[in-house]
Amino acid sequence: MDLAGVFRIESLKLKGTLKNLALKGNIVGSDGSIRFGDSFQKARGIPLTVSTAAQYAGTRVVLRQAEVKLHNMEVASKGDI
Repeated sequence: MDLAGVFRIESLKLKGTLKNLALKGNIVGSDGSIRFGDSFQKARGIPLTVSTAAQYAGTRVVLRQAEVKLHNMEVASKGDI
């Protein structure tokens, strides 16, 4: 995976300890590029926003809300990992 350019973190809120951490915030990567091998490439200038409300506790990650907006595609998800 290769990341280059500018990625902004907006309105990040953290609560708890490292063993039980909740977070809520956005990452805006419109001025950044992402390359994941030959399977995914996002050039600079293509709009990208990742928003999440999640909690990490022990070996479990709970995604209360996760949204990815890439150009005109929007994907939303929630669940446990």
